[in-house]
Amino acid sequence: MKVVCLSDTHNLHRTITAHMEGDLFIHAGDFSFFFDDMPAIRDFNVWLGELRFRHKVVVPGNHERIMYEKPELRRIITNAKLLINEAVTIEGMKLWGSPVTCDDKAFGCATQEERRALYASIPLDTDIVVTHGPAYGVLDEEFRAKGVHRGCRNFWLRFSA
Repeated sequence: MKVVCLSDTHNLHRTITAHMEGDLFIHAGDFSFFFDDMPAIRDFNVWLGELRFRHKVVVPGNHERIMYEKPELRRIITNAKLLINEAVTIEGMKLWGSPVTCDDKAFGCATQEERRALYASIPLDTDIVVTHGPAYGVLDEEFRAKGVHRGCRNFWLRFSA
């Protein structure tokens, strides 16, 4: 299965051309730049419909906080399966997705305890976990401050054993 994964395109999704076809497309959040930019979110959905993938999965990011504040807006994403702390099975492969980050109160996990419970709920037989926020120590180093990690320790602990 050919899988292509992107994140943090911040309204630049239409500029991406390389390797944009396959079996499964995953976008791991921050497809818009301002969290209330409805035209950008609608355009992102149209773009998803234009992609040549059999399956498409999207996880919102902190820039899509509007989907937390107004859950009815989640219906805008019609050309992909939108995952918010839930799972989907695609061609026998189990995916679980979450927009939660450890420094943002959106999407219902503001405390360490809430994040620990969320990550503990991920089924053990999950094949792909898609999150907007990284695990601690996994590609999470702050680009402006070397050595400063922004990832979630609870997420890392869930999968480190």
